[in-house]
Amino acid sequence: MMKKIFLIISILFSTTIFAQRYNAKIEQLIRPELTPILQTALDLAELQPYFHLKKNVTDKEIVFEEEAPFTAENLKGLTKFNKPVSVLKHSEIVKLKIKKYLSLHDWEIAMDNCKLELNFKGEGILISYQLKKVDTKWIILSYKITEKK
Repeated sequence: MMKKIFLIISILFSTTIFAQRYNAKIEQLIRPELTPILQTALDLAELQPYFHLKKNVTDKEIVFEEEAPFTAENLKGLTKFNKPVSVLKHSEIVKLKIKKYLSLHDWEIAMDNCKLELNFKGEGILISYQLKKVDTKWIILSYKITEKK
């Protein structure tokens, strides 16, 4: 009986270690793609009216809610209005009482294709994208902006 329990624990432990190493390897491969994917998504022309731009955008700060693998470390270089996008943990967003921010709803990446869905909290919209990497650049194949009630 003890041998069976030990065997089961050993299998579970080794499976967990394998999964952690596999996930770390996958994240290492996709990490360089995260900023270009999100930059392409933020630059969608049809999204710009939701940023409520005025003539002076120097005080405009865009906030993105951190969720692995979309972390501050992995999104270095992400900009909007020639300013870095702030990537904050949910607790920081709550503490700072930020009402308008972008958050990850869903995403999948496979080879040179990506499905991405972002929530724009405070604006009440969900933006769904289908992107494809052509040569070295991500392009939007299709998108949909859905206003949530």
